[in-house]
Amino acid sequence: KDTASTVWKQDATRAFELKETPDVIVTETTLGTAFSDRPAAKDAMKARTEVEEIETGFLENIAATLPGVPVVCTLPVWFPKAGPLFIEKTWKKIHDIGFRPILPAGVNPHHPERLSMLYHRPDQSVGREIVLLKPIKK
Repeated sequence: KDTASTVWKQDATRAFELKETPDVIVTETTLGTAFSDRPAAKDAMKARTEVEEIETGFLENIAATLPGVPVVCTLPVWFPKAGPLFIEKTWKKIHDIGFRPILPAGVNPHHPERLSMLYHRPDQSVGREIVLLKPIKK
């Protein structure tokens, strides 16, 4: 309530046409197919494949149309019985797109190789990986 903000809905893979460049973008990206129960591994992998293209397109679009703007976003994490299934292809492209993941001081990553935080309730089949992406200065 103490900070000016604007909320809008749009296809995140289409160019952002804003009158003013925002200081930061905070968004919950698509979580993909809704599951009523823990998905089978093959269903979770299919959902991940579908979502990765959208997530990558979103980040490429931000980098191209709003260069220099940091992004805080959630990436879906599926929880089939075999264990968590994270977005991988998008994660591997983050640096090439023009971002680097960072964590606030004092926050430990949920996995040493991923600078992110995990939010997941035990009754959820899809959780959220919270990522702060800082633009790489070129």
